[in-house]
Amino acid sequence: MSALFRLFASLLAFFLIEIRGASFLIVLIVFFVLTLVSSSELCSCSSLSSVLVFRIAVIALLFFSTESLLVLFVCYESSLIPVSLLLLVFGYQPEKTNALFFLIIYLVVFSFPFLFFVVLYSGSITSSFSQVGAFSGLVLSLSFMSKSPLFTLHAWLPKAHVEAPLVGSILLSGIMLKFGGYGILLLSANLLS
Repeated sequence: MSALFRLFASLLAFFLIEIRGASFLIVLIVFFVLTLVSSSELCSCSSLSSVLVFRIAVIALLFFSTESLLVLFVCYESSLIPVSLLLLVFGYQPEKTNALFFLIIYLVVFSFPFLFFVVLYSGSITSSFSQVGAFSGLVLSLSFMSKSPLFTLHAWLPKAHVEAPLVGSILLSGIMLKFGGYGILLLSANLLS
């Protein structure tokens, strides 16, 4: 795990040159969570869990440092893969398949407005939320609200936390929920300007 941690630290140092504003603070929080996960013996039980933690770290680093809607969407959706595998492979109880089903259904269904917006308005790879109107901003915010712990849109979260292993639960609360909050922050910053 220490080799993966050193590789992630070098990637973080490379990306810190490009990151500014609120992204810098969120990347530091993600780095802190991953430092806690790697410093404890949570990931030493399996090399698969170490690889999945490293993969979510790289996805989070790309998500918080990009200005492209296409890369933002791809990172937003691909973050489900490592968390789903952690839940499915290392989950504790037989209800883990039900929790995984809720996780995937909620997050994929609520990300359709984001996919529609990226396909419709993303002519180039460097586009942003600047073309969002008031109504489409509200509909688009549903995509990010489903990954945030908001009432009625987070029915997948308690099930996933209960069934996930400790590493998966830490990644859910420490990184995955930050994706939704950061998306809402990006959307509101572009709507208010």
